[in-house]
Amino acid sequence: MLQSQTSNAVSLKSFTLRGAANGLWTALLRWQDRASGRHHMAKLDKDALKDVGLTEAEIYKEYSKPVWRR
Repeated sequence: MLQSQTSNAVSLKSFTLRGAANGLWTALLRWQDRASGRHHMAKLDKDALKDVGLTEAEIYKEYSKPVWRR
């Protein structure tokens, strides 16, 4: 029975580490996507901003946020 418990503990630890790594990778990809989107928005000219209904102040506010904030 001890062997089974040890095997389960190792399996659970491996699963937890894998889940943590996947979660970190997902967060990094999400942050990269946000940074890219904010960078593209910051490059829009006044006519394009008017077309999408945003102001320069709104773009600046969004661009100034850290990537981990929505």
